[in-house]
Amino acid sequence: MAGRSQLHGSGKERDSDSGSVDGSAGWSGFGGRSLLLVMGWFVRGVAMGLADTVPGISGGTMALITGIYPYLIAQVHAFFRCVVRVGWCWRRGEYRQVDWLFLVAVGGGVLTGAIAMALFFGVVVERYYREVWLVLCGLILASAGLIVRRAGMNRWYHFVSVLLGGLVGFVWMRYFYFPMAATIPGLFAGGGLAASAMVLPGISGSALLVALGLYDSVLGLVRRVVTLTSPELWWDGLRLLVFLGGVATGIGVMTTVLNWLFTRFYRGIVLFLAGLLVGVLPAVMPWCPEASDIASSGDFSCGWTLDLVVSNLVWIGVGMALAGGIHWFAQRWQGTSSFKQPL
Repeated sequence: MAGRSQLHGSGKERDSDSGSVDGSAGWSGFGGRSLLLVMGWFVRGVAMGLADTVPGISGGTMALITGIYPYLIAQVHAFFRCVVRVGWCWRRGEYRQVDWLFLVAVGGGVLTGAIAMALFFGVVVERYYREVWLVLCGLILASAGLIVRRAGMNRWYHFVSVLLGGLVGFVWMRYFYFPMAATIPGLFAGGGLAASAMVLPGISGSALLVALGLYDSVLGLVRRVVTLTSPELWWDGLRLLVFLGGVATGIGVMTTVLNWLFTRFYRGIVLFLAGLLVGVLPAVMPWCPEASDIASSGDFSCGWTLDLVVSNLVWIGVGMALAGGIHWFAQRWQGTSSFKQPL
């Protein structure tokens, strides 16, 4: 069983888990961390922000694929614990356990990716939805296999963890849909539910917002507030702040739960999350050429003609190759294939 100190780390041990102790790779100007390492965190954050904005994929998926997920959960949990108990955190020196540089780099990347997707990249996804999503499906499938291989499965309950994760992911994406009005309480509750889903790999916070009927409203709020084109800027800004408050609450609650689970059942949870990644694929794969959004994905009624199968497999293969590149990137910029956690 992993203790709290093993997950959060301190001093050189924590820096080692973050991929570098002395920052030997490149210019070291960030408390002993290299500029290349910090840039790697930022790029991972951008990938998470882009993923969080696309219905069907979560930022947690990208964090798990790129190898920062357990450490990210531990650091976000430590941050929220300091926010909630700020006086106690300052007196006890608990704030030193928070890797502020890591959180700022990843958080800045998430914000950059989310805004870029809302303003620019959304057009690309709308125009080439099927191709983009087939690539993402290949990326997720290959990454889940690499995660399982890295974690290892040498007990019967490890296989149960993968199967259970797959079942939960499939049922969630297929049946967990209910509408919600875009009122102040609805935006807060929707933000909390979506954030809880965003934290979990494979379960899309954006897809949940679509199911709740809030996706277009929230995306419209972001666009109007960021571009200052809202006729009622103060009201839209307040509604956006309420939504973000719900997001912060959902992240705080979910990371607390996951941090507790990681410190006790690390390998089982990683395998469960890998199964979760695969379980959502049947519900989001745009197999048919007519697929243009998350609602029309998961439909295989168009048949299995040779041209269609070859075309889809080519795009899925591109995604699998991309997964291999991402894992190489994670090793190159992080110095290890994953944060060093006891399995």
